[in-house]
Amino acid sequence: RVGQVDPENRRPVSQLSSYPNPFSPHSGAASIEYEVTQPGAVDLRVYNILGQRVRVLVDEAYQDLGVWTTTWDGRDDAGASLASGLYFYQLHEPGATRVQQLLLLK
Repeated sequence: RVGQVDPENRRPVSQLSSYPNPFSPHSGAASIEYEVTQPGAVDLRVYNILGQRVRVLVDEAYQDLGVWTTTWDGRDDAGASLASGLYFYQLHEPGATRVQQLLLLK
């Protein structure tokens, strides 16, 4: 059975990552890479530690399958610079929601 995986242990590949993490807006923006596994409406939002939405990075009525990249500069939707701290970015796509953490340092 070398090299075989039982069907109950298989899972779909789902990618959501950022680089660099932690990041500082003084040295550039964080790059967020995400994989769309089902074509359709996709949104990617950033939340603070209190669960308040601070930024909408992606809001597409339709995005095709594939790996996509966007950036976050540490600012909110109004363009204001945010405080250092832990933030969460959440990806919604058809049939799936994924969340990751991102540390903003000034």
